[in-house]
Amino acid sequence: MLHPISAKENFMNYGVKIKAAMRSDHTFTEATKFMATPLIIIGILFITFLIISFVFNHANAFQWSPAMMLFFISNLLLFNLTQDHLNKFFDEDGNLKN
Repeated sequence: MLHPISAKENFMNYGVKIKAAMRSDHTFTEATKFMATPLIIIGILFITFLIISFVFNHANAFQWSPAMMLFFISNLLLFNLTQDHLNKFFDEDGNLKN
């Protein structure tokens, strides 16, 4: 029988790879759950924006750069929000704060 692999051991396949998330399995799971929905929404908005710009403007390069900038800025903000969220609820060892 195979032994269960923890989320932290399996980090190469999925999940958030920021320093605070890698403290323990609890922080890894919490960071992944915290970021999942906003990342899906950002991706859907990004794809929708690109489809609309392609249909109406024939995908000029000038429409791609603002979309890419918004995509990267929103992801950076989301990583910072996740870091703050984990620091609020977990200590430096990855244990829940009381």
